[in-house]
Amino acid sequence: MATGGLAPAIAESDPEREAGEALRNGDRRLALTCLMRGYGDLVYRHCLGILRDPNRAEDALQTTFVQAWEALAEAPPPTSFRCWLLTIARNRCLDDARGRRRWARLLRPTEGTAEAADSRPACDEKLHDRTVEQRLEQCLGELNPTSRDLLLLRYRQGLGYEQIAPMLGQTTGSLRVRSCRLMTVVRRCLEKKGVWS
Repeated sequence: MATGGLAPAIAESDPEREAGEALRNGDRRLALTCLMRGYGDLVYRHCLGILRDPNRAEDALQTTFVQAWEALAEAPPPTSFRCWLLTIARNRCLDDARGRRRWARLLRPTEGTAEAADSRPACDEKLHDRTVEQRLEQCLGELNPTSRDLLLLRYRQGLGYEQIAPMLGQTTGSLRVRSCRLMTVVRRCLEKKGVWS
């Protein structure tokens, strides 16, 4: 029977089911492969959103899956591999950010020196930030990593507060309040950048 040139539909993979099945069969390597294939891009985008640097995000992605590999051998499978991987990724990104801050404090030039004056962003760099997405990224970048992580998990990854709460170690009520306050901060930042008037 002719299909009019259309290729047959390919069944979408379900990394949750596939990884769980592989673990039940004792195949940790296949389970990790399923998770990497199903969630690798998602985890990378999440790391990039927090760290804002492709190389650091790639490093965090790698350490996330190394930690996942080790954890799969020691603990029972999580109820949601997606949330579990995003929690690991978040922690690795926060480790990276803390390490960077420690180095920055050690290497920070003394106030009043020429090096301190030269560390300000050049005006021509600011002129290239033309799109709303770029301005939104700038506003998110002004938040601390934990606050940025909350907004990314909620609005980019689409997780509910019930899923985010154990990841951030907070109650759903406090996350709702924080999210509302943070959205006000981001909105004001976007107004200052001319996105809303």
